[in-house]
Amino acid sequence: MWKQHGSIAVGFGHRTSLLHGAARLSVHERVRRDLERGDHWLARQRLASFLSTKGYDPDVLVQLGKISYEMHDAYEAGRMWLTSTACGEEAERAIGVFVARARSGPRQVALQLPRAARLADLDAYPPIVQERLTRLGLQGLVLNVDEHGKVLIPTIGWWGWVPSCVFLALALCFVGSCCVGAVRIFSWVTGGD
Repeated sequence: MWKQHGSIAVGFGHRTSLLHGAARLSVHERVRRDLERGDHWLARQRLASFLSTKGYDPDVLVQLGKISYEMHDAYEAGRMWLTSTACGEEAERAIGVFVARARSGPRQVALQLPRAARLADLDAYPPIVQERLTRLGLQGLVLNVDEHGKVLIPTIGWWGWVPSCVFLALALCFVGSCCVGAVRIFSWVTGGD
């Protein structure tokens, strides 16, 4: 059931959808309205989308981390706050959760950061972020990024392909055995040789 209120159509039981005037609202205004309605998921989704199109913005990362923290998602909050200007006990605790879970090395941490949060040079980050990355031993994560913010993945030697080839060979053997078994069962059921 829809009810019209001026330029806003309100859907009962559904999210509010703006028909007219939506182009006049900034992303931050829409996020504010989402949060006022208690729709943290939509607010976080809007900001993440905005970040991916805008590029690195420590203020947006702070806001994304805050929303995630309010949603009791310390991992996601830490992921956003790591390269933001957020500071304080909550931020440090959430960053610790993120780094601890992603701690296979700086490269794994970098792979889990939003693309817009990965810069090609440590000096491109604000001083507080530079200090944090250095303190955590993660300053090398920005060295594995190309000029477009994409993490460079080194090519794997032939040893990297061996486990994949072995798995594929085993899978093919299994499928082949299943096919032979199915033919045997079918011939047994139909009484054929």
